[in-house]
This record gives sequence, C-alpha cells and structure tokens, in this order.
Amino acid sequence: MRIFVSLFASSFAQSILTLTGDYGEFLECPYGYVMSGYCSSGNKKDCDYNNSSYSHLIECREDSRITLDFADRCYWAYGDFEDLNKCLGPDELAVGACSSGSNSDCNKNASAIHCCALKTLTVNQSSCAWDYPSNYGEFRKCPQNKWARGVCTVGRWASESCGGYGKGALYCCSTTN
Repeated sequence: MRIFVSLFASSFAQSILTLTGDYGEFLECPYGYVMSGYCSSGNKKDCDYNNSSYSHLIECREDSRITLDFADRCYWAYGDFEDLNKCLGPDELAVGACSSGSNSDCNKNASAIHCCALKTLTVNQSSCAWDYPSNYGEFRKCPQNKWARGVCTVGRWASESCGGYGKGALYCCSTTN
C-alpha cells in the first residue's frame, strides 16, 4: 500500500491522503481521517494514480471532529459483485475499503467496507446518495462535508453494473450534531 498526501488550502488546512491497493488489499485511513473517495476496477487494474495502475484507491480526508466522535465499535462489512455494500448501522461512516479483481479477493468476498459507529453525531439519512461511475477506474469523491458510507464493485466478467447504473459506486452522507 502506498500513501500519497495532498494539502488543500482554505481557512484551515485540511489534509487529504490517497491510499492505493492491489486485489484483495484492505486499505484503512489512518486515525484522524475519514474515507471520502473511492475507485474500483473491472477484472484488471483500472484505477490510475501517479503514473501507476491499481485495483482500487481510497481517499481519506482529515476531520478530527468526526474521528473524535467514533465509538470503539468498528467492523468490516462484506458484499458480493454488484452488491450496494454499505455500513449496517444508521450512524456509521467508512474508514476503509477492499476491492477485488475477477475473483472474490477480500476474504472470499468481492468488496469490503470498514465502518465505525458515531457516539453523538448522526448520519443525515436524507442527505445520502450513490454516485455511479460510467467506466471502470473512475475515481469518485464525496462532496464537501459528506463522507463515505458504502461502496460497490464490478470485477467479474459476468457482472455488469452496480445498482443497474455504473461500473462501481460510492455512497456518501453528511452528519449532523
């Protein structure tokens, strides 16, 4: 796994990390970061970053307000090809993901998402939306002030789309106090 760092200039500096993975590699944002972007491939490495190709990428955005609110309960949720795989509890956000090639490479599953429960913040369910790329290897990012809560991967030859729409998916939601 390689970690790449970018820094956004604003009224406060917000750090963004991009983590890269091979088939079946479980990527996790470091403490203080929440998952905010995702790229998955077909049956080959379609996610391009810094002149290299990877099975999948995740973007991790720094947000101590959210990570300080995480409870001790975190777990991996697994899904098959084309499954809209998301955190199971209503007030949970993602801090990591895994994606497969043409095999079920994530502990015998096609995809996995690492979810952590929030203690006092809540996920605004009406703000949640799936974003479907039309091609393999298209990186998707959650809009500002939204965070990842689910992913979908299409890697097997017989699998065609996530949710009937795209060649992958990222589920993003906002939080409220």
